[in-house]
Amino acid sequence: MLGIVLSAFGGETGANGQVATFENFPEGVVGSGSFLDPTSGIVFTNDNTTEAVFCVDYYGLVSPPALPSKLLTGKKWTPGGSVWLAAGFEFTCLLPNPSAYVQMDMIYVSNSTLPTTVTGYAADGQQVLITNVMAPSVVGVSVLHLVCVSTAPMKRVVVDTPTYFAVGFDNVGAPPVIESIFTTHQTVTVSVRNGRPESQLFYSTNLATWSSISAQATNDSGCTVFSAPMAEPQAFFRVQW
Repeated sequence: MLGIVLSAFGGETGANGQVATFENFPEGVVGSGSFLDPTSGIVFTNDNTTEAVFCVDYYGLVSPPALPSKLLTGKKWTPGGSVWLAAGFEFTCLLPNPSAYVQMDMIYVSNSTLPTTVTGYAADGQQVLITNVMAPSVVGVSVLHLVCVSTAPMKRVVVDTPTYFAVGFDNVGAPPVIESIFTTHQTVTVSVRNGRPESQLFYSTNLATWSSISAQATNDSGCTVFSAPMAEPQAFFRVQW
């Protein structure tokens, strides 16, 4: 089993058809036991009867990646710019299409370094990922961006947090991942897993300034393939909504 967790507190989080941002929900209770996020197609469930209520809460956090700042939490919610972070909040998400890559933003408050466990299962029920994420102790509210990579595509992902860990989640799902890049006759072809035709291809020569590329998007065995004229002899590429 392979579990890789990358943390960052900055930059823009790209979304796609399998990422739940919760921006399409009003504040309040969105489900008891389970609910469907219609934008991403992800089903969220919770078998813990004491934590089975799902709420979407708005928090005017001024730092990415939590913007525009509606997040998922449990049991309660508070109207306006304040937020309720549920202690010990846990959930299971069912992806519409299995993916070896799963991301989430964890918004939390903790004066101790505590582990959150992420476990992934394939469509046949086989466990293909288990990893513990150690969230550093903080003063006030902090955000930890997680990307977990499994040995095989995951259909079901279970997230368990400690009992005394106040937490909410945002941008949960399967991010777009560039699988291959090659050039032929001054044309660059970028193959992206979990992308979609509405996604945009960007390039940079210095990783600081990014420009969009007018690219043709096609589907090839579940991958979105972008084809565009090669603008520079050397470049970096990324995909975002």
